[in-house]
Amino acid sequence: MASTKTEVLKVVYDLICFFIFVIPLWVYNLLHVVPLNRFGYFCSDDSIRYPYRNSSISSVVLFVSGTIAYIVSVCVVELLLYRRSPKTGNTSVFHPIVVNVYRSIGYFFIGACVNQFLTDIGKDAIGRPRPHFLDMCQSNVTCTLANQHVYIENYVCTRTSHPLVPQSDFKKRMSDSRKSFPSGHASFSIYVAVFMLLYLEFRLRSQRTRLVRHLIQTGIVAWAVWVCCSRISDYKHRFSDVAGGLVIGTVTALMTFKLFFQSTQSELNKCKRLDDVQSMEERSSTNSNRLNSEHSLKHVTTQ
Repeated sequence: MASTKTEVLKVVYDLICFFIFVIPLWVYNLLHVVPLNRFGYFCSDDSIRYPYRNSSISSVVLFVSGTIAYIVSVCVVELLLYRRSPKTGNTSVFHPIVVNVYRSIGYFFIGACVNQFLTDIGKDAIGRPRPHFLDMCQSNVTCTLANQHVYIENYVCTRTSHPLVPQSDFKKRMSDSRKSFPSGHASFSIYVAVFMLLYLEFRLRSQRTRLVRHLIQTGIVAWAVWVCCSRISDYKHRFSDVAGGLVIGTVTALMTFKLFFQSTQSELNKCKRLDDVQSMEERSSTNSNRLNSEHSLKHVTTQ
């Protein structure tokens, strides 16, 4: 069993690695490493003429609800597994529940950071106008029959306020109206759904828990589908934007879960080897005691 100092150093190392993943995301959004691409438009493009609406599911609600749902699910699953499974050898000084929850949540957060980083790069690099772009922008270019199919790049947004947007957030919303592809809501929601679906399938293998497992999996997938559909009905994204987010979220979740699976299997193999060693020691001790007893019995009989 590892020493407490070694285990604490491992945790510190993990936190450093986590911040290595977080820092690029923070620096990217703070310094705008990839400048926002100024995408033009066609006057004949009806896909950018929808009115602006507030989001049915805000970014804060999305991130908080998805994260809490995963953390609660992990804690409940690991507690049930610990209570129902035989107590095997533990290679850590920390409680097995703490170790498993820590590993599961750690990989989840690292994957979420990578997912968000890739999504933000796509938004800024492409700079695709949202469906409500013209409502937010109110371009100084007047659309006529003559320029319906002319690609307009030289334009200035004249709108300085919107009744549905606080004045303090208007500048941010104006910039955000050029970040349609890919959908950040779609990428995060499908990331949570796919990762949790695989996690439950991996950890809850018992036939007794299959109904609960499938019920939770159906619920989280339904939540992700609802989030994706709301982005289209709120005129925040087109279907192609949501599809792009689905691809990013799915691929990131699959790659992250693969690393989590390998880490968990490695730990299980260590515990199995530890159990085998302990079993061998117990059998050796038992055989030794039996031999000593037989020797003592022969000695007494001889006397």
